[in-house]
Amino acid sequence: MKIIRTLDVTSTEFFDYLEDRVLNDVLENTGNRLNHSSVKGGLTYTKHYQKAKTDVVFKIDQYIRGEKY
Repeated sequence: MKIIRTLDVTSTEFFDYLEDRVLNDVLENTGNRLNHSSVKGGLTYTKHYQKAKTDVVFKIDQYIRGEKY
């Protein structure tokens, strides 16, 4: 699937936001505080959804800041 959107932000702003969201999600779900350099291919964490009573494993397959996510 390919989605194309035009945003009124710089590439740096976009990737900073994306990394901040991932780092916050990891902290909330694992208690581990990571830094921006930790957001890369292979990063895996588990998120528990109480309402659905299920765990979901999130894995970043590929991530190249400014190019691919």
